[in-house]
Amino acid sequence: MPERVFLTLGMLALATLLVVHAIIHGLGVAKAFGLLEVAPLKPIARPLGFAWLAALLLLALGAALILTSSPRWWIAVAAGVVTSQAVVFTAWTDAKFASLPNAVLVVPALLAALEAAPSSLSSRFQAEAQAGLRAPPQPALVSEADLTRLPEPVRAYLRFTGVVGRPRVENYRAHFRGQIRSKPDGPWMDFEAQQQSFEQPRARLFLLKFSLFGLPFVAFHRYVGSAATMQVRAVGLFTVADAKGPEMNQSETVTLLNDRCILAPATLVDEAIRWESLGPLSVRASFSNAGNTVSAVLLFDEQGKLVNFYSDDRYQTTDGKTYVLYRWSTPLRDYRDFGGARLAGYGEASWRMPDGELVYGRFNLTSVEYNVKGREVAEGRE
Repeated sequence: MPERVFLTLGMLALATLLVVHAIIHGLGVAKAFGLLEVAPLKPIARPLGFAWLAALLLLALGAALILTSSPRWWIAVAAGVVTSQAVVFTAWTDAKFASLPNAVLVVPALLAALEAAPSSLSSRFQAEAQAGLRAPPQPALVSEADLTRLPEPVRAYLRFTGVVGRPRVENYRAHFRGQIRSKPDGPWMDFEAQQQSFEQPRARLFLLKFSLFGLPFVAFHRYVGSAATMQVRAVGLFTVADAKGPEMNQSETVTLLNDRCILAPATLVDEAIRWESLGPLSVRASFSNAGNTVSAVLLFDEQGKLVNFYSDDRYQTTDGKTYVLYRWSTPLRDYRDFGGARLAGYGEASWRMPDGELVYGRFNLTSVEYNVKGREVAEGRE
C-alpha cells in the first residue's frame, strides 16, 4: 500500500485552529444550556444553543478529517464556518472577534473546494487514472528467455531488480516526495507527486503539488496517445504554464523511457526499445512511441544497478512557450526493496546548461505498485 501522506505543519496548524475555534463555540453551548456561567456572553436562547452546538461539531469534525488525511475535510470546515458566522451575527457585540478565525478558515476551505472541482487538475488526474484501471490485468511472467535479446548490462540490471519470474508490467502507480526549483539560485520547494502509467496503450499521468510564497501550485503532465501536455495552475484558478506541441511530445517520450527504466524495469523486454552496447557498463536505448523516437544512454555499476540515465532529446521549458535542448540526466542511488522489486529510492533530475549543471529536482520514491486493478486512486483513498 502507498504510504499515507504525512500531515504538513500547515495542516496541523489548521486542525489546531479548528479545535480552538470549536472550544470557543463550546462556551456558547454552555451559556445556552446553563452548563457554565460564561460572564462575557449575554444570554443565548436554548434553540439558538443548538446552532452553536452544530458549529462546534462541524469545526471539530473538520479537524478530525484533517488529522485522518481525509480529502473531504473542507466540506465540514466550510459548513462549520458558515454556521459559526451565522451564530456570531446573532451575538455580534460579544462574539464579533470570532469572525477572525472564520476569515482565516474560509481560505484553505475554498482552495480545497477548487481542487476537488471536476475541472481541477487533481480531479482530471484521478478520473483518467481510474478510467484506465477498469480492465483487470492478467500479465504473463518475465522469463530468462525474454532477456536473451538484451545487452548484458541490461540483463544484469533486470536480474538485480528481481523482475525475472515476476509478472510483466501492464500498469504501475508511484508516489514521490522531494524538492524542485526553477533556477540555480532559486529556492527549493517541497513537493508531493503521484503517477499512474499504463503500457497498453501507453500513457503517463503525473500530478505534482508544491507551494511558492505560500500559494499552492499543481502541475499535471499528461501523455496519452501521441500527444503530451503539461499544465500548471496557481491556487486552483490561474494557469501559469500550458505546454503542448511536438517538443512536448518528444520530451515526454524521453520521460516515458526514463520511467520504464527506473520505475518499471520489467518493461525493458519490450521490443519497442532497440539496444546498442557502448561498453561493459553502458548501453544506448532507442525508443519509439506514437510516432516519436528518442534515445538515451544508460550507465550501470558492477553490481548491476542503473546509476544514471541521460538524453539529448528532451527539451527544457518553464512556460510552455520557449523550448531549449539541453542534456537531461537522472543520477540514481539508494536502492531498496519496493514490494519485491529492488529500485532506486532516490534520484535527481538535472540539465547540463552552458553555464553549468542545474539540478532542479530531488525525488524520493515512497512507494510503487504494479498491475493495479480497478480501485480508487484519489489521494487519501487507499
